Amino acid sequence: MAKLGEGDPRWIVEERADAKNVNNWHWSDKDATGWSINKIKELLKGSKIENDLYSCKITDISKLDGEANVYVRKGKLMCFYEWEIVIDWEDYAQGLILPSKNGANVNPASTTRSGAALDKTTNKAFHTADGIKEPKDLSNRDLSITDEFFCTPDDLYRVLTTKELVKAFTRSEATVDPVVGGAYSVFSGNITGIFDLLDPGKSIQMRWRKRDWPENHYSSLTLEMNAFEGGTRLFLTQKNVPAYDLENTRDGWLTIFLAALKQTYGYGGRMF
Repeated sequence: MAKLGEGDPRWIVEERADAKNVNNWHWSDKDATGWSINKIKELLKGSKIENDLYSCKITDISKLDGEANVYVRKGKLMCFYEWEIVIDWEDYAQGLILPSKNGANVNPASTTRSGAALDKTTNKAFHTADGIKEPKDLSNRDLSITDEFFCTPDDLYRVLTTKELVKAFTRSEATVDPVVGGAYSVFSGNITGIFDLLDPGKSIQMRWRKRDWPENHYSSLTLEMNAFEGGTRLFLTQKNVPAYDLENTRDGWLTIFLAALKQTYGYGGRMF
């Protein structure tokens, strides 16, 4: 035991007159929506993509809806965001010949287009990149995560299997039909699954996949909930995850699923 006055500085928050969060050890959060809106406009508006054959310039941002939050826990920074962005752009193709109305061929001037949507997106870890075709390692891997929640196993099970509660902490549309063979979907359909076994307050088993995984490829997901003094220990096991997406999938669980669940329902710290 440390001598009086020699304790870990992370634990002296209560004793400080200014209640300073020393070393960002305790959970804190900031609304970064306003800053993000200004930064997105600064980065996108007027930006260009060009080479010898074509050029494209973003002329305006006609829609920018969403939110962003930053969380700090034990000195670790986590960012959660979701945006829907619609842009207008002007493009030009060098040497392209188009037929005119009277039949003559003309070189086109630049073309202005409107209403192009930068698809509604969540954090990269659980966001799919449609249309990008790259060589991928088609082998499969397994991952496991252990986490603790300061709630009962029944409470955690209820949050994981109730549609409105899932919608709240994922901040997305959700489909949750907690019966064997029932459908599961979150993050605007980027994550889908089928329930295979449900044991209230104890375990959930399901087939689970991301939209950009190989067609009809499902991983096997098991969530086991065990009570311990003061809370619930969650054991997450996921088998047959595509090797090329293993780390993204792990990061998604840790940052935009489990951490968000704790923050939304206050399960990340003991209640005094």
